[in-house]
Amino acid sequence: MKKLLFILLFPVMLFSQEKKSDPIVDLKLLEFYQKQEVESYQVRDVLKEATEKILSKSSDSTVIQKCNDYLNYLKNIKVPEGVLVDLNKASKEDFKNFTQNQDKFNKTITITHKRLDYKKMRLELRIKNNKALVLLVLKYNNKDWLFVEYVQFLINDETVSIDFKKPTREVTLGGVYEYSAMYLDEVLFSKIEKILSANENVPMRFLGEKGIYDIGLQTSEITKLKEVLEFYRKIKI
Repeated sequence: MKKLLFILLFPVMLFSQEKKSDPIVDLKLLEFYQKQEVESYQVRDVLKEATEKILSKSSDSTVIQKCNDYLNYLKNIKVPEGVLVDLNKASKEDFKNFTQNQDKFNKTITITHKRLDYKKMRLELRIKNNKALVLLVLKYNNKDWLFVEYVQFLINDETVSIDFKKPTREVTLGGVYEYSAMYLDEVLFSKIEKILSANENVPMRFLGEKGIYDIGLQTSEITKLKEVLEFYRKIKI
């Protein structure tokens, strides 16, 4: 935790030596903080402290507004609690469809499905200190920006909506993509289970400032997403 605090606060300490706050630097720092995954209340508190340091030194109206918006976001965020897991509960057969990647720097194991197409939606497991969280990633990929605000799924004439939180937008060869990543809390977990309960293709719609984009989850994709949750349940203690 002390290492995380130092990493996040070091840029602020470095630039705080200057007599005047630089709005460009402040906005870059804030953008860096906003990209961090809020995986625990401890991380949230570190990000809150770092943002407050920027706010306390700035007189720029844009910086102040963006800091206050982010602080409000951190204040209201509900951080899902990790569930205790034991990977030894899974057999070699259970692992055959999954890949493990270990980040030695932050001591996190990421488990992803080998045969899942990640162009629209994916689920993956993040394990740290023997506690697992399920990460949902929604991805829009097309020729033009949509500035996605939320995503809808149609299941038996019922619409399930998921907010497109803290999107990342980038230009790629031949187009653009926008994606949103979030950990599943109880409410979101329930929505995902409802989506995956379908026994047929699920219509999927991205809605944004620039219009809508319709696509669909195929039954084969739904099956693989289910397998991720089944693996998660298997390793739970």
